[in-house]
Amino acid sequence: MAASEQTERKDSYRYSYLWNMHKQCHHIPYNEVRVILQSLGYPVEHGVQKDVEFDKILRRLDPHNKGYVTYDIFVNFISREPSGEDPDKQLQESFLLLAKGKDYITSDELLDVFPPDVAEYCIARMELSKNTAVEGALDYSTFDIHIKHPKYTS
Repeated sequence: MAASEQTERKDSYRYSYLWNMHKQCHHIPYNEVRVILQSLGYPVEHGVQKDVEFDKILRRLDPHNKGYVTYDIFVNFISREPSGEDPDKQLQESFLLLAKGKDYITSDELLDVFPPDVAEYCIARMELSKNTAVEGALDYSTFDIHIKHPKYTS
């Protein structure tokens, strides 16, 4: 079997595993996050130095220490290449993921994935969407504009 076929097969198994985790609970416990990251080649084995690296990753994936990582956030994390991608684009892609592909997000969706104070911060910095009839739909593309240029937005 060629090396590329083996890699494709391993990736297929990983994504199947992740999908099954998602279907079961939508949350991935820390010990499972470590196992998946190890299988992807991240240096997160047990040990003092390795635990420091794992802790850094967990702070990004679970900044509020809930004890688990949501499926969507984890898939978003592992699908990103650390290639210096534009942070504004990353932000928009993250909201697109949270909005399940829609060009707007609702307050309820934000409150489902963020603690109330973080969700309210986001909601206060988004304009109502003009592209949908959904009541209260928020245009997440306006979020970074309100953060970078608060004087020039209403």
